[in-house]
Parts: sequence; structure tokens; C-alpha cells
Amino acid sequence: MSKILTVDRRASAPLVHVLPTSPVFLPEASPMRRLPRRPERSRPPEFFAAFEDRALFYDCFRAGSSDIVLVGPPPLNLTPLLRSARFRALPSGEIVEASWFPSRSTMTTLLRSVVPGTEAVEIRFEGFAQTIPVQPQSDLFRNRRVMFTMNKDNELEWINAWANWHCRMHGVDAIVIFDNGSTRYRLEDIAAALAGIEGLEAVGLISWPFRYGPVDPAVLSRPYWPNFLQVASFTVMLRRFAAGSAGILNCDIDELVGRAGDEDVFSLLADSRDGYVRLKGTWIEAVESGELAAATPSPAHFRFEHRVKNPLLARCADKWALDPQQAWLQDLGIFPMMHRIYGMPRAQALLAPTSPFWHFRGINTNWKEERVKRELPPADPRRHTRDSGWLEARRLFSKGGTPTSVGGETL
Repeated sequence: MSKILTVDRRASAPLVHVLPTSPVFLPEASPMRRLPRRPERSRPPEFFAAFEDRALFYDCFRAGSSDIVLVGPPPLNLTPLLRSARFRALPSGEIVEASWFPSRSTMTTLLRSVVPGTEAVEIRFEGFAQTIPVQPQSDLFRNRRVMFTMNKDNELEWINAWANWHCRMHGVDAIVIFDNGSTRYRLEDIAAALAGIEGLEAVGLISWPFRYGPVDPAVLSRPYWPNFLQVASFTVMLRRFAAGSAGILNCDIDELVGRAGDEDVFSLLADSRDGYVRLKGTWIEAVESGELAAATPSPAHFRFEHRVKNPLLARCADKWALDPQQAWLQDLGIFPMMHRIYGMPRAQALLAPTSPFWHFRGINTNWKEERVKRELPPADPRRHTRDSGWLEARRLFSKGGTPTSVGGETL
């Protein structure tokens, strides 16, 4: 059962749920550990300090009327142990057969046609046994426009600005945040930052304090493959929390999504052939923008206005929005990733409608790399230019998010 947080007693405040999960880890004392790809290759100690070697599953939940789904990292060298595992439904004691759907950075396990009344699942293999509570498939966000992200110690002001932008510009009425062990504040503080945002009706907060995962210096192809936690969160979002939603928007706190003409991203999604929208991104640089930004009393994102002049260098990796009720997404071999949908034919992706977004280097805690310096350098007119699409979207937001309010004013 979810726990309801009351941080704002006004009738207009969103209902905030703290949503439990059912993680499964190998014991700290166990000699069994996940090894990385190509384990014979040399890696620095900091890689292994960040690498998730003990997690078997991050969550276990119902899917539909009789199936149970477990989501976790790829097993790699632990595959023989998991394939030998026996799953028993509890309290009935019935043995359940497992089907496995692995990918490079996550794996979905399906227990099909489990006996009604199952409350937990026991997993047992050589040297290991654990009882796993089965979480419900959430109905909290049915038919809602849901945006989700993973967060760790981002400024609460940024979270508020990010949520407010998307509620006004895209009609987002539900937000889910996987909190990756923030130490600067509690879940209650995130809930308070989201209170009072017009149009926001439901919030889900998940404590997700596990290892995010490192970049792998020992492989040339896809070195971000060990980022198991975030990739798994996408599957948990799709299959558990938002399975009945009108759409889900994959958007981080340092990103703001714009409109495609007059259409918000969820309208675009509803009109699309496959229930998929590609978001095409532009890096907005962490440089001081001068008088225009300084004179604008606005959220922190609005302080930044410039991209690099070379459009190829300004482009950042795609993001996406999905309609989770599409038939093709019911295949458990389909995996949402950070920047694409694994298993989706490329031709299908290229036919999808697109919408812009802006990725702000200055809205960053420098957790991955130094994107923003303590003292912002000024914009360099030889290298930087104000991004006209971003300025137009910002003006639209300031006028209430109504396309007809955009006039011919000079910025």
C-alpha cells in the first residue's frame, strides 16, 4: 500500500503518494557477485565502488490480472543461478515458471498465470532464498498525463520550476519521481516543492537509493551500459506505475520540453500512429546571458539563453514520450532507455512526430561531469548565439502557455 503525504491542506494541492517497491539483493556476506562485461579487462577501483554487483531485482509487482513481473539488472555471470531458481507463489506454495527478457542494461522476469490471492513470491537457488512482497500494479495515474524522472539532490527550486513548466505547457497532471538517495532533503520536502502547482493533481514518490552505476572505461561501445538503476526505472514506470495512463513523458529536471507548433506533447502523442513522440534536444550553455536574463524575474532555467552556433554541436541526445497502452508495447522484450526505445524498429522511430526540448547545462549539480562552473563565464559572441526557439517557448510560458497569446513582439 502507498503512504499518503499531507504537505498542503488546500483543496487544490496534489495528492502525494509514497510508493513502495520490493528490491532483492544478494547478502553482503555472500561470495556471489555480478561481474561486469569483459571482466578480464582492467578497471579503476572507483568503477567497482559504483558498479551494482548485488541487486537481483529492484521491484516485483502485478501485471494484469494474473501475471507478476520482476525488474532488475542484467544477470551477466549470475545467469546460471537465476535460471536454476525456483519461484513459489505464497501463501499457496504453487511452483511458478519464469520467463526471462534480458537486455544490455536491465532484465524483465515474467511469472505467468500466478494463482489468485498471491501476496508474495519466494525465490530460492543454491545458497540463497528470499520472500518478495508482490506490489500492486498502480491505478493512481490511470488516464493521466504523467511526467517522470530520477532525482538526487537537485535544488527544490529547480524541481518546482520543471514541474510548473510542464503542467502549464503540456497539461501534465501527474508526476512520478524516483529519488536516488537524496541527502539534502526528505521526500516530504520534494512533495512540498510540488504543492500549489496549478493543474498538478497526483504525485508519486519512490525511494530508489541504490547504486546508479558508473561509466565503463573498459568498453568502447555503449560505456553507459552499467547504469542499471535508471534503465530499470523506465520499465517499472511503463509496466507498473503508468500502464493505464494517457501517456508518459521522459524528462529530467534539467530539461524543458517545448511544443510542436500549437500542440502539446500529449496531444501529439494521441494523434501519432504508434503512440510515440521523439523529443529533439538542444544544449543550452551555462554562460551568463547578460541584461535580458538578469531583468527577467523567472525560474533558474530562464537564466540561460545561449547555445553554441554550430547546430551539430548544440544537438543533444533524443528523449521520448509514450502511450503505454499501445499494443506493441505489451511485448516485454521492449525496453525504454534514456534516449530510445530498445526493440523498436528504427524505421518506426523515424516516422514518429517530433517536439523540441532544451537541455540546460547550468541546471546541474555536476554529479556526472562539470557542466557548470562556480562563476559563470559570459557568453562569447564568436561561439554562442541566443536560441530563438527557446526564447519563443519561454515567452509563451510567461503569457500563460496559450499559443494564441504569442504576438509579434521583438525579444
